[in-house]
Amino acid sequence: MIENIETFMIYSGFTLFGVGFLCCFIALTFRFGVLCTLLGNCMLYLGTIFSRRTFEYIDEAGYIDFFNHPQDELKVKAVVIAVIVMIMLWAVRWFVHFVIEGSVYFLFPGIIKPEIKSKKTGR
Repeated sequence: MIENIETFMIYSGFTLFGVGFLCCFIALTFRFGVLCTLLGNCMLYLGTIFSRRTFEYIDEAGYIDFFNHPQDELKVKAVVIAVIVMIMLWAVRWFVHFVIEGSVYFLFPGIIKPEIKSKKTGR
């Protein structure tokens, strides 16, 4: 069963890391790419270095049945769940930008975007 959890964590980690690495080369998605890369690294660490502790935690939480499938199915599940996580992170990102920052700018335009005054040139 530990091998199944390792497979799941490694495949989801590589998916997050790969997409995050590609997003780091696009200016608008650089921060999102760094976040996905860090999450991918965490998943890789959980799958390789801390696999025994990860197994124990998942067993205690009661989610061990989720990993009780053949290796090929787990690989597909890992990639799909990594893509779902990235979509959720992207949705949270746009929610923060449009709803929270947009409503604050709409209600308080002077606080968020102050007017720039020209410098006085006094001699």
